[in-house]
Amino acid sequence: MSAGEHDRLAALYGPLTDDVRELIEAALRTEAEQDAIDAARTAIQTATDALRSRQQDESQVVRYAVGGRPVVWSNAVIGLRNPIAPPLTIHHDDDGTRCWSDFTLNGAYEGTARAGARWRVCSGA
Repeated sequence: MSAGEHDRLAALYGPLTDDVRELIEAALRTEAEQDAIDAARTAIQTATDALRSRQQDESQVVRYAVGGRPVVWSNAVIGLRNPIAPPLTIHHDDDGTRCWSDFTLNGAYEGTARAGARWRVCSGA
């Protein structure tokens, strides 16, 4: 996968992942009445059916590499396309030895951190 194709797919699927994260938080916090829950469930099933109209093979976890790095979009920690992964943008230094991310967690991550708190994680030499 070229860097351009990676960027195109990230721009296509990244916002979908963000929307599903918002849905998860809304579902956790809702106090809606039965008719609103029923309408939401119908809309969610319609969206699920649309997304299932064309899917990749389940066995393909790491499919490609961009710039020598694997594209792990389904990873539960850093997966761009995995809505249970925290909303991370991974930054890399020029020589590729360090990476970091600044992020804010919402109520869906209760227990791992105070909701709304900003965090920074770093990795590398």
